[in-house]
Amino acid sequence: MNIDQVRSETHGCEVVIHFNNAGSALMPHTVINCLTYEELHGAFEAAELKQSC
Repeated sequence: MNIDQVRSETHGCEVVIHFNNAGSALMPHTVINCLTYEELHGAFEAAELKQSC
C-alpha cells in the first residue's frame, strides 16, 4: 500500500488530521464519485452501471 497515494486520493487529508475515525474514516475520491453519481442518477441506475463494469 502506497500511503502517499492513499492520502492524495482522500481530499480530507489535505485539510485536517483525522483522529476521530471510530465510526468511519475519511472517504477517498472514488467513494465520493460513486455517491455523487448515485445522488444525480438514482440508486438503481448506479447499481446497474456497477454491474455492467
